[in-house]
Amino acid sequence: MISALYHTQGNVRQAASQLFIHRNTLLYRIEKFERCSGLNLKNMDDLVYCYLLTLAN
Repeated sequence: MISALYHTQGNVRQAASQLFIHRNTLLYRIEKFERCSGLNLKNMDDLVYCYLLTLAN
């Protein structure tokens, strides 16, 4: 999810298309991630930070 959002520059519709899920499903997952982590994936700074964390693994 994070990688798809990063590669589409935060565009939810395009990221959902890449993930083969509905746009609303992706929005739900983003909100759930935000509640658990406190990071806002709609903010590019937080999105880049999360993407870099996924690369570290």
